[in-house]
Amino acid sequence: MDEVVFRTSQRVDNLQYHLKLAADEGKHVILHLSEKVKGATLNFIENPKYNHILQFLKKVGVVAITLYKESKETVTVHFKILLRKVFKLLGKNVSTRDILIGSTGLLVGAVIGFLISYTFPKRQNVLRCMRAIQSTNYSGVEAVALVEDAFGIRDCGKNEVLINVKAASLNLIDIEISKGYGALIRQAIGTFYKTSYGNVGPCEQLF
Repeated sequence: MDEVVFRTSQRVDNLQYHLKLAADEGKHVILHLSEKVKGATLNFIENPKYNHILQFLKKVGVVAITLYKESKETVTVHFKILLRKVFKLLGKNVSTRDILIGSTGLLVGAVIGFLISYTFPKRQNVLRCMRAIQSTNYSGVEAVALVEDAFGIRDCGKNEVLINVKAASLNLIDIEISKGYGALIRQAIGTFYKTSYGNVGPCEQLF
C-alpha cells in the first residue's frame, strides 16, 4: 500500500511540476516571440538589403491595381457570376466586404507565418545530463547511489543535484531525510570540489 501511495504521489508531483514548467515556458515563448516578430519586422523594413524586395512588392501592388482598373469593365459580368456562386455557397448573410476582409486576413496571416518560420529556426531537443541521487529498488537506503550522468530536467541550475527516488522504502528514506540526510549528501559531494562550499559542480549538457 505504501508503494502504491508513493508512486501515485510521485506521478502527481511530476505532473504538477511539468505543468508549471510548461506554463512558464509558454509565457516566455509568447513574450520572446512577440519581441522577435516586432524586431524582425522592423529589421526587414529598415534593412537596406531587403529594399529590392520591398520595391518588388510595391511594383507588384501597383501592377495589380493597374490591371484591376484596366480589366474591371471587361470582367464585370464574370465577376458578378462568380460572386453569385460564392454567395450561394456561403449563404445570403455574406457580403462582398466580408469576402475581401477574409481574403486580406488570409494574405496577412500567410506573410506573418512566413516571417515567423524564417526568423525562428527549428528548435532542437537538448538532453541534459546531471548528477543525481537515485534509488532503483525497494530495499531501503542501501539502494541509494550517486549517478554522474543521469538524465535530468530541462532547466537545472549550476549547483543542483537531482534526487530521484523510484522505489525506495518511504519510511527509511523519510527517517534519513529528517536526520539531515540531504545536508550530508551535499557535504559529501562538496568534498569533490575544492572551490565549492557544500555545493556540487555545474550540470553538463549532452547534444
